[in-house]
Amino acid sequence: MKRRGRPPHEKTTENAERVEALCAYGMDHVTIAAMLDISHDTLTKYYRAELDIGKSKVVEQVANSLKRNAMNGDVQAQKFFLSSRAGWAEKQTQEITGKDGEAVKIEHGIAGQRVKSLLDQIAK
Repeated sequence: MKRRGRPPHEKTTENAERVEALCAYGMDHVTIAAMLDISHDTLTKYYRAELDIGKSKVVEQVANSLKRNAMNGDVQAQKFFLSSRAGWAEKQTQEITGKDGEAVKIEHGIAGQRVKSLLDQIAK
């Protein structure tokens, strides 16, 4: 008796490399399966290792490139690396002064008097 349906899928090196690359680019499994004209189940059955390693490989390559750039003096790469891996953060402060560096003068209208009254109550 003749078998019905598609012939069994045969895994190729070319498709394995393609699956790994597409996964590394961030494509979801359903899209990758459609691009290979196979079902999601067939994709995961034959290309499980490529799906698992694809993203990790590209992350490793980018991390190595970032590290290399940072070590070669790229200040932006150094800042990014230290902020994401070492907990460093740039802090910005801003000071506001009035005329000639004096304190800012605030004129109180009716609303300002109410705010001043509330602030005085909080300060007590």
